[in-house]
Amino acid sequence: MILLLENWNTSNKLQVISLKMKSLYCLIALFVGLLSLSSCNGSNEDLKSKLLPQISEAYKNGKWEQVIQLTDSLRNNGISYTDYIGDKGFDVAYCEALIASGQADKAVAEIIHHISTVNPQDFYAYHTLGVAYSELNDTVKAIDSYNNSIRVNPGYARPYIHLAHIYAKKDAEKCMDNYSKAIQLFGNHEMYDEVLKFGFESWEVDSTNTIILKYMGDACFAKEDLQNAKNLYGRVLTDAGNKGSAVPQVLFESDYQLALINYIEGNYKESYSLLEIIYANENGFPKNSNSVLFGAYILGAAATHKMDEPIVSQKLMDLANDIDNEAAKGHYEYFLSIRNK
Repeated sequence: MILLLENWNTSNKLQVISLKMKSLYCLIALFVGLLSLSSCNGSNEDLKSKLLPQISEAYKNGKWEQVIQLTDSLRNNGISYTDYIGDKGFDVAYCEALIASGQADKAVAEIIHHISTVNPQDFYAYHTLGVAYSELNDTVKAIDSYNNSIRVNPGYARPYIHLAHIYAKKDAEKCMDNYSKAIQLFGNHEMYDEVLKFGFESWEVDSTNTIILKYMGDACFAKEDLQNAKNLYGRVLTDAGNKGSAVPQVLFESDYQLALINYIEGNYKESYSLLEIIYANENGFPKNSNSVLFGAYILGAAATHKMDEPIVSQKLMDLANDIDNEAAKGHYEYFLSIRNK
């Protein structure tokens, strides 16, 4: 009986030890698994930190195959990302690379997935989708995609340009309307080379569009290309005189800019002569400091001061002071400080 009890105790102890060993093995296995998982996550984060800057650099330099290869490396390792190149998502940049590499059909599928699962309000994605459809000669879907981009962000210029290109051979009015909107937006963002590039494109559709000419003149003026600005503003005035095609606001703004260039060049008499066109139509302008008329009064005062005509100069300054005395004084002093070019 004692022997049986001892045997039972020994057997029971062995079972307990066996259970403890199994538990220990399980804990070790769990620890190793967690350690492996942590190491994997760390490795993925390291790879992500390494590749994303490389993708960004390749994208900026137009190395499309490299963008595709590096992005595929991230995806093949199961790494998710929501990072951006500037304000454009890596997904969209990847699709642009696909399009540039002749894989527009794959890009369409990628962008639709991005829009439906990541960001349905991504105007860059809609625009890129439009480019992909254009590459596939699906004009209807391309137009729809560009319009969706504009719907989400009317201030983004690129889709207007693509719409202008589509309409160039189909609808001249829609073409010029989209060119005009895009060029104005490029100008607002000080993208003057884009203004000139697409301004010249629009000329091929309608060389008499004075709005486009005026925007191009503004771009040249901002780039300090005074001679070309002068030619473009002068073309607005010439076309208006010959065909009566200029919008009044565009006409008077071009006239003012042309007067300003002449003033900068030291042609004070010519500058004042141009401003008289605005004075003759003063009843058509609002009386505020943002008005072309306000600027014309001050520029005319400075020009006549340079011409040694103090009475006329003071009369014009009085008119400007009646609108905004403080602003008039500041602008007048600025004009007087301009050195001739």
